[in-house]
Amino acid sequence: MATARAMSVRRRMGAMVSIGALTLVAVHFGDGLTRWSHAHVGWRLGVLALIGIGVVLAVGAFHLPQRLLRRGWACFPILYLVLVSTWVLARSSGDDEPSVWVLEPAAVGFAAVSWAWRTAVGYALIAAALLPLSLFLVDGSVDRQILLRAIIHLGNVAFVVILFAIDTQLRALRGSEREVERNAALAAAARSRAGAHARLTALIHDDVLTALTLAMRTKVVPESVATQAGRALAVLRGAVAPTHGRPGHLHADLGALARDHGLQFVAPLETTRMVLPDQAADALVAACAQAIDNSLRHARPVAGATTVRRRLRLTVEPGRVAVTVEDDGSGFDPDDVAPDRLGLRDSVLARMRAVPGGDARVRSEPGHGAVVELSWVGPVAGHPGPGTGGAAGGANPGPHAGSRISGLATPAARVVLVLVWTTGAVQSALLWHTYPQPAAIGVALLVSLAGALALSTPTDDPLPWRATVVAAAVAPVNALLFLPQLGGAPGERAWLLQTGAYLAALLMVRGRTWAGLASVGATAAAVAVWGGWVGAPAATVSAVLALPVAATAVGLAWSALLRRMLARLTAHRRADAASARALAAEETALARTAAELLTIAQVAGPPLRRVVDLAATDPPRALTAADRMECRIAEAHVRDRLRAPALARTRVAAAVDAARRRGVDVLLLDDRAGGSEPADRAGPADPDHRADRAGLLEDGFTLALAELVDAQEAGSVTVRLLPVGRAVFATVLRSGPGGDERAELDRLGREAHARRDSMASSEST
Repeated sequence: MATARAMSVRRRMGAMVSIGALTLVAVHFGDGLTRWSHAHVGWRLGVLALIGIGVVLAVGAFHLPQRLLRRGWACFPILYLVLVSTWVLARSSGDDEPSVWVLEPAAVGFAAVSWAWRTAVGYALIAAALLPLSLFLVDGSVDRQILLRAIIHLGNVAFVVILFAIDTQLRALRGSEREVERNAALAAAARSRAGAHARLTALIHDDVLTALTLAMRTKVVPESVATQAGRALAVLRGAVAPTHGRPGHLHADLGALARDHGLQFVAPLETTRMVLPDQAADALVAACAQAIDNSLRHARPVAGATTVRRRLRLTVEPGRVAVTVEDDGSGFDPDDVAPDRLGLRDSVLARMRAVPGGDARVRSEPGHGAVVELSWVGPVAGHPGPGTGGAAGGANPGPHAGSRISGLATPAARVVLVLVWTTGAVQSALLWHTYPQPAAIGVALLVSLAGALALSTPTDDPLPWRATVVAAAVAPVNALLFLPQLGGAPGERAWLLQTGAYLAALLMVRGRTWAGLASVGATAAAVAVWGGWVGAPAATVSAVLALPVAATAVGLAWSALLRRMLARLTAHRRADAASARALAAEETALARTAAELLTIAQVAGPPLRRVVDLAATDPPRALTAADRMECRIAEAHVRDRLRAPALARTRVAAAVDAARRRGVDVLLLDDRAGGSEPADRAGPADPDHRADRAGLLEDGFTLALAELVDAQEAGSVTVRLLPVGRAVFATVLRSGPGGDERAELDRLGREAHARRDSMASSEST
């Protein structure tokens, strides 16, 4: 399993927090060097160690052992608390606040990754209060700026809620992966079983019908017939063991077929190393054998030729294998093949089309030879080039579509964002007297609250556009309201400007990357204009932009990670639905095939077992006339179930068996296969077509049909169910000493038309 697929949820979360920590270090590194240049050397070494841990965790997020990562995640918040609490002792006279304070969001994030959510929330509160508390214990007072900043730091508890919400969604992602894997495994197993039964169904023609036909035409059972009967019994018991895929398996089996039947075998060298799934390889070999047998039986030399040249060709290309049986014999018109001829229809065409990715085509004209092409599309091991696997085509929705992976669409996230806004409102209230126009600050606070509420709209990601516009407008609107009141020294009053940048960064996390970038870009442009207007130093402008830039970088990084995760999640949802549908369809097909095989075994098993038992006696005993009759009845019944299963499953079957025992030849045909309309084409008032499509036969029809068959004492009876849409549901042609009689029945068994003819050839349906 790939590394990314096996990656734990905690590792993903740690990677997100590590990237955020690295971004904070990069943005604030220069300012931090200035602030800590006079601090105690031991404290500075501790800060370097903290930064080193963050860098190692970010660089090794996807490669280091999980145990080592967990220790690093737990060490970071603990070392951060030690540094913040000891800063009051290690500071120099020029330090106004610890440079490490900017890493508190990362420390809170690592706490959320390492510990339970209650512990992480408690840590966030302690981390925000620790600096003013330590200052109060050492100095007996707390600087006003530190106190105001500490109030803002209380908002870091939002990271805990958001991270745990994302954690919940990521665990759902992992659960979805496991469910997809489980469904895929079940679907593959069902496919394998369904494929095996499909092969067995084709083998009914190759083995069961052949054995019964040979048995009903002989008295003393030769060894070859007994062997054929034993193989047929093994088929009905499902005892045909599939071969395992191995290099050159298909090449070797096809080569053996060509040698045994005198065909020229053409195959490129690379096919000797090719490995195909068992189901595909076995189907290709079995269908090829039947195609060769058909050619040997039916292809005759054309005028001017004395022999028929036959060739077996194996070709392979990226993602596709083709096996072609060619002859230059008399050819035929594929459309003229009678529907009761099962060799081409079932053992070649249907056998290949029953395999996922399999197909078969026949090209032939009278007098121009015949070409049977068998193909399978899928990944071919041992041959370069891509297979055809992968997600189904079609439009791929946005990676955030249909999810809440950002963690911001929950009631808890909304409550926390409002609490964070409250801390800013308290700070603004404490600084109210410092603003030239307090009313504008009040408007900015309301705008910020509206943005927080819009950002936490409880809908799937991406955020709806109306809420996106509201959240994106917070940063530029606040800049217009706030910057004119700053003068040249924003100080701690810059919170309202920074909160808009935070909301823009979270917009990116909710799937609206361009809206978030546009919001931050508009804010940066406003700050640049403000700096030029008031003549603020470049350092002041950079300080105002530092946190918005950091928030934007973190938002971009988190958004990229979430996009990758969501792309997989949506793909897994589609794959899960497809697997579930395929699993249900294959299980249904498997159940039907198993039931059909069981029924055929009940009919064909006893006479086949009788053949084997008689051949095993010493000396071998001959088949009686009754034994041969049972073989004939069983052979005909099996053919009925393949050619007209709807008729073979009704009370008509008993009448047909009785007629055959009287010497009547009965042929059942169903022309409705492939001719039914889609289920939505017939309305509720169209019961006739509904019955046709469902394959159900009315009791009145089966009763009338059984009576017609029972009335035939000699000759033959041909029953044909006509294609859907015909005015007549079925025709019954009875041929006897007195001539032919043709009856046309409707769906309820009522006779629509009847006539007597003197020749059986009048049957024209």
